[in-house]
Amino acid sequence: MKTHRSLGPPPAVEPLAEPRWAQIEHALFDAERRVWAPDAQPPAPWLSLRGGAALVLAASLVIVAGVFAVRTLAQPAPGAPTRVETAANGSHVEFGESTVDVGPESSVRLVGDDARGIMVVVDRGRVECEVTPRHGRPPFMVQAGAVEVKVVGTHFAVARSGSKATVDVQHGQVEVTTGEGKWLVGAGAHWPPPPAPPVALAPPTSTWTPISTPNPTSTTSTSTPTSTSTSTPTPRPSLSPRARYEAASRLEATDPDAALTQYRELARQGGGWGQIALFAAGRLDADRGDRDEARRLLLQYMSSYPGGANANDARELLNRMR
Repeated sequence: MKTHRSLGPPPAVEPLAEPRWAQIEHALFDAERRVWAPDAQPPAPWLSLRGGAALVLAASLVIVAGVFAVRTLAQPAPGAPTRVETAANGSHVEFGESTVDVGPESSVRLVGDDARGIMVVVDRGRVECEVTPRHGRPPFMVQAGAVEVKVVGTHFAVARSGSKATVDVQHGQVEVTTGEGKWLVGAGAHWPPPPAPPVALAPPTSTWTPISTPNPTSTTSTSTPTSTSTSTPTPRPSLSPRARYEAASRLEATDPDAALTQYRELARQGGGWGQIALFAAGRLDADRGDRDEARRLLLQYMSSYPGGANANDARELLNRMR
């Protein structure tokens, strides 16, 4: 059993005198002044480290935010121009749904997109383009100096040297425009076309034969019989199918009827250039508004050459004329 012992009354505390209270208050005020004074003692080391770390973290956040803002502003806008310059090696560029192979020692600018159309400006060198069918969208254009090439779906190459440019079409068809006119260049063709070889004209054949007259001093009248034989005319050399096709292509702008006649003659002869001429005739009839004849020729092309170089172009023209 635990017992409790009484501790008695608490001891008496002597009250402080007024001078003692004044000393205590004065000491407290001095300590407060030392804390707020400019020459006060620096805070503890761990407090300084924590404050410095906070400042470094805040500065890092500001820098990151600034870099992000700069990168956001530097993002190229859709369709912004792109420059491609090559040295000894070329470069392969995928631009929208199409591809552009930039040749060595070339300088090219590309701008646009599939929805608004694409322009490739060749300042120097060569490009080879594979263009997907546009299906009614704005065209794919190539500008090489004063030469402009417009396509709706094909594979072709454009080369520029100084102010001169050349175009080679692998398949499909392109429209070449300069200050001198407009040309449609089909598969397997080169622009500008080579000059046509000079046509050798046969010498005119004689239509009469001289007859000798009697010699007045002769006592015997003799005459030379009239010659009934005539010299065989020299045959006129014919142009090659390619030269005839290119001549017809040049006639489209000035004499489309003559161009159609030459295209149809080539088509009847068949062969590689006859195949191209058959499509060209259908395409020219479509351009002139003769839809019935254009359909007939294009259907004939697709029936005769289902795997021809212009089969897709013929099908697209037929779909547009429905």
